[in-house]
Amino acid sequence: MKKLVCVMLPVMLLAGCGKYEDENVSVAELGSAVSFAADLDEAYCEDLTDIEAASKYGISPDEIEAGLVYSSKDDGCPDEIIILKAKNHDYLRNAEMALEAEANGIVNAWKYDTRERKKTEEHLLKSRGMYAMMSVSDKNKRVEEVFDNMIS
Repeated sequence: MKKLVCVMLPVMLLAGCGKYEDENVSVAELGSAVSFAADLDEAYCEDLTDIEAASKYGISPDEIEAGLVYSSKDDGCPDEIIILKAKNHDYLRNAEMALEAEANGIVNAWKYDTRERKKTEEHLLKSRGMYAMMSVSDKNKRVEEVFDNMIS
């Protein structure tokens, strides 16, 4: 009996690691809620399954199930949220690297703007299950709470 428990315990622990993988939250719903939390409800919205839009962000549309970009209509504001759902773990890692590169590009582009620099430097990169998100907003705590609550 002890041997059976010793064998089954690691299997059960490993099975628990993928708890978010069966999550099926619509990227459109998630993006809408997250952009509202960041006060980006009146923003430009791009679909990352479109090859032209995805190429601007270094994301392959073939590697994601869905993805959206919300960016401020105000040219003097760097606020931007990218949210996507990858098709598998390898593609998720590629998407995470693309989001990190986008965040670093925003930081570099706004490094001389004293009002917006702190916001860009304190950007949020987060993954959960097959979902990944980048947020440049002064409301990143609210954005993160919404993201975490919708993918639980």
